[in-house]
Amino acid sequence: MKGAAVAVVDADAKLRAALLALLEARGMRASGFATAGRFFDALVKDVPAAAFVSMELPGMDGREVLRVLRANKETRAVVLVAVSRGRRRREEVVAGFEAGADEFLEAPFDPELLAARLESLLRRRPEAPKADVVELDGLRLDVDARTVLLAGKPVKLTRLEFDLAAYLVRQRGRVLTRGALLGAVWGVSGSGTRTVDKHVESLRRKLPPLAKRLDTVVNVGYLLR
Repeated sequence: MKGAAVAVVDADAKLRAALLALLEARGMRASGFATAGRFFDALVKDVPAAAFVSMELPGMDGREVLRVLRANKETRAVVLVAVSRGRRRREEVVAGFEAGADEFLEAPFDPELLAARLESLLRRRPEAPKADVVELDGLRLDVDARTVLLAGKPVKLTRLEFDLAAYLVRQRGRVLTRGALLGAVWGVSGSGTRTVDKHVESLRRKLPPLAKRLDTVVNVGYLLR
């Protein structure tokens, strides 16, 4: 898969260099890391399509690295290849797969076989989940990160204000009763609809683009156009 970003996490400089050379010869964007810490630092800027992770890493066990990557939403779709520099017992290989490895390779390995396996795994790689982000007239609401930007500048909302804004934009085009909003956002039922009105008023003040599109439906509730 030409152009794919692939990371090699291995303390063995020779093995790391050999893998990087092989990947680059296949047209991939390869980067190497001697420790798990350096690799995790790099993930803040760029998440690779695949990663070769040594089982003999200093400081942090390779299987733990695999578990962390699989547990994290941003990295769980990364193709993970566990790499060992010697023959491993069957239970160790099984543990690698249980930790999240898609493939387990033992060095020395055949370069062509390695490349073919990686390309096959990349073809079957599921698409990363799309971020739940809504943009509206200069307003950017990131539901996953729970952040709001207005004209590129952050806007501070309370937890309930954010939940209400997120629900309104998700239900855009639908008339929402105050009771429905109370149940969806506050998780309660009843007649305390003044609470909803107060939070809507606050959102209108803080988010003018939302205010322009948020209509009050008399005796019913609200409609975000």
